[in-house]
Amino acid sequence: MKTRLKFFCCLLFLFIFSTHINAQENNKPKENQSNQEESKASTDSKEATSKETSNEQSKTAKKNADSKEATSSLSDDDSENTESSKNKKRVSINTSNVVRLQYGYPKWNTDSTRINSASVLLRDGASGRIVQISLQETEPDSSIFAGVYSISWAQIDDIKAEFYIPPQNLLRTKDGIKKLQKLIASKKLRRRPFILRREPDGFQVIELYDTRAQAKDALKLFKQEIELRKKQNVTLQQQQNNEGLEQKEVIDQAAIDAAEKAKELAKMAAAARAEAERIRLEQVERRKAIERLARQRAFDKAEREKRKRKAKNFADQALAAFKDGRFKEAVELFDKSLELDPENKSYMFQYGVSLYRTDQFNRSLVALGLVEDDSVNPAEKSFFEGLNYYRLQDNAKAITALDKTIKSGLQPLAPSAAFYKGIILIQKKEWDPATEAFQTVLNTSKDPKLDERAEKFIEQIIRARAYEAELARRWKYSGAVGFIYDSNITLSSDSSRDQGVASNIEGVRLLTQFGVQYRPIKDKKKEFATQLSLFNLYTVEPDFSSNQTLRDTDPTLVNLSLPYTLKSTLWEKGYKFTVAPAYETIYMSAEDSEYKEILGSPIIALNNTLVMSKDWFTSLNIKFRYDLSKLDSSTGDNDGDALKTKVTYNNIVVMNKEKGRILIPELSLTHNAATGKNLRYIRLDLAVTYLFKWKWETTFNSRASLYTLNYTENANNRGDLNYAITAGLNKKFGEHWNGGLNINYTINDSNIDDNTYNKMTILNSWSFNF
Repeated sequence: MKTRLKFFCCLLFLFIFSTHINAQENNKPKENQSNQEESKASTDSKEATSKETSNEQSKTAKKNADSKEATSSLSDDDSENTESSKNKKRVSINTSNVVRLQYGYPKWNTDSTRINSASVLLRDGASGRIVQISLQETEPDSSIFAGVYSISWAQIDDIKAEFYIPPQNLLRTKDGIKKLQKLIASKKLRRRPFILRREPDGFQVIELYDTRAQAKDALKLFKQEIELRKKQNVTLQQQQNNEGLEQKEVIDQAAIDAAEKAKELAKMAAAARAEAERIRLEQVERRKAIERLARQRAFDKAEREKRKRKAKNFADQALAAFKDGRFKEAVELFDKSLELDPENKSYMFQYGVSLYRTDQFNRSLVALGLVEDDSVNPAEKSFFEGLNYYRLQDNAKAITALDKTIKSGLQPLAPSAAFYKGIILIQKKEWDPATEAFQTVLNTSKDPKLDERAEKFIEQIIRARAYEAELARRWKYSGAVGFIYDSNITLSSDSSRDQGVASNIEGVRLLTQFGVQYRPIKDKKKEFATQLSLFNLYTVEPDFSSNQTLRDTDPTLVNLSLPYTLKSTLWEKGYKFTVAPAYETIYMSAEDSEYKEILGSPIIALNNTLVMSKDWFTSLNIKFRYDLSKLDSSTGDNDGDALKTKVTYNNIVVMNKEKGRILIPELSLTHNAATGKNLRYIRLDLAVTYLFKWKWETTFNSRASLYTLNYTENANNRGDLNYAITAGLNKKFGEHWNGGLNINYTINDSNIDDNTYNKMTILNSWSFNF
C-alpha cells in the first residue's frame, strides 16, 4: 500500500516635504509696525519674477539634477572696508532646479497663534537683477521661515546669489526696489552669509545665517554628513557584493558588519544634521535675546524697574513649579520672565533643565549654553547637556559632557552620568568601556536601585559577549552520560520508544549521547549547520549481571541533520523559521538477538517560532518522517514502512519579571500512515511543563503528560491511555557542565495485556556543551 501526501507551505511577509510657498511679485507680507526702518510703498520687480512652485516643478527638478551626490558650498557675507571682500566668492544657483530657502528670524514672528509671512531679496551678483522671495513660517511661533521657489530669468543658467533681509515696509512702496538697490550699492543693507546644499536628487537647499561663523559651522556639519552618507553607501554596497560570493562562512559576517557599520554611520549623519538644526535654533534664540534687550532699553528707567519686578514674580513662580516637578508650567513662566527682563540669567539653568524635562532638547542645549559659569556647578550643567545629547542620539558629545560630570565626583550626578555613559557604550557595543562605566556606578553610587540596574547591565554585557562568541564559534560539541533505574523495561522496534511491549523486568541502564555540529553560516539573521548525533542504551540487571532479553531492548540511534534557520519578522513580531532535513537510523537486536539496522528514516522538520511578547513565545512545528523497516517480520499487515506526520503546538510563558518561573503547555497530534494496517495509528498528546529557579542555584522542573493512542485498523482494536508525571532538579556547574536528577512515573492502560504496565524511572545525568 502506498501513501501519497502533498505539502504546501506559504509564508507572507508584510512590509511604509512639501511646502508650497508663493514667491510672486504681488505677495504682500504682514507689516511690522515696530520696525522703524520700514516705510510705505509697493513692490516693483520688472527685472525679475519668481514663479510659484508646484509638485510638478519638484519632479522636474529631480529629473534635471546635475549631480547624483549631495554637495555644499558657502557664500561669504559683506566685510567692512576690506580689500579681501572684493575677492570673496559668489555661490552659483542652478535656475533649472527647484530651491528651498529657509531662515530663522524672530522679528517676523509677529503673531504666535498663526503662521506669519515675510520676504527676502535674491540678487544676481553678475547682472544686478533682484527678485523678491516670499517665505512663510514653518509652524506657528517657530520663527523659522521657509519657501520653495524657482526662478524664470531667461538666458541665465546660474545665478551668482546674494541674499538680503530688507525692511519689510519698504518692499510695499512704489519705488521700494530702487531704494533697496541703492542701499545694497552703498552697503547699508548687509548681504547675509548662506550655505547651498545640493541634495542627491538635485534639490537645492539654501540656509541663511546672521554671521559667517554660524554658516561655517553649519557647512562643516553638512560636509561631515555628506561624507558619512558616502561611507554608509559604500558599506551597503559591500554588503550587496558580498551576497554574491560563495564563501558564506566568511562573507555573511562581513555583510552583517557592513550593515552594522552603515547603521552607525546613518546615526552619525543624523547627529550632524541635528547639530546643524541646533545652530539654526541658537541663531533664533540669540536674535530673540538681542531683540528683547533692545526693547527693554527703549523703555525709561521706571518702566524697566516695573518690568523687572513682574519678571521676578514670574521667575519665582517658575522656580516653585520647577521644584515641584511641574516643568511644563515652569517653562511657560520662565518664558514670560525672560520677555520682561532679558538681562536676568540667574535662573537659566533651571530653565534649561525644565526644557529638557519637557523633551525640548535642542532648546534646552541653547538655554544651558547661556548659563553663566558662576551661577551653577559646571558638573550639573554638563550632566544635563550630556542627557540632551543622549536623547538626540549624539553619542560622542553626550559622552564628552557626561565625562566632565563623572570626573567631578559630584553626588549623586556623577554615578548617574556614569550609568548613562554605560548605556551609550552598550549601544556602541564597546563592552570593556561600558563595563568600566557601570563598575564606576557600583563603586560610587549610594542608590541601591541604581546599583541594581548597573549590575543588570553588566550581566547583559556578559550575555552579549557570550552571544558574540557563540556567533563566532563554528564547531560545537555536546554529550551526556546518564544512569537510569527502570522498574519495567519496554521493548520497541520502531521510533516510538514508549509504545512498546512491557518486559516486566527491572534493570539498570547506561545512557551515552554525543553530538558534533559544524556551522558554516551563523549570524543574527540566518544559520546553517551540519550536525551528527549518536545515542546508545546499555542495560543490565540490578545486580549488574547481563541479560540477553534486556540487551535486546537497547537501541543505538544515529542522526545526521542539516538545519537551516532564518530570523525575521512576521505580523510585526519576531519570527524564526527552521527547516531541518535529516536521516536517522536505528540499530538493535530486535530479531533473534541479532544486532543490526532495523529502521532507516529520512526526516524533514519545519519549525516556526513567533515572539508574541518578551514573556510569550509560541511555536508550531511539523515533522515528517518516512520509516523504512528492515525487519524480516515487516510484511503484510505488519509492514512497518510508514509515513509519520507529527504536528506540535506549544507556548513558552514567562510568569515573573525575574524570568525564574516558566510554564510550557503543549499539544501534539501524530498520524502514522503505515503500509501494514495493524501499525496504523493516531496519537494525541497533552502536556504541561513548569520550571522555576530554586535553592542553591538549581532549577526545579515538573511535567505532567497524557496521550491517547488508537490503532484505527488493528485486528485487536488496540487503544492506549498513558499518564506520566516527572519531577527533577538540574544544576549548572560552570560554563559547560550540567547535572540533573529526575524521577518519572508512568501508567499505560491498554486493551492489550502486553501493552499494559506501570513503571518508574530514576535518571541521574551529566551533560556538557563546548
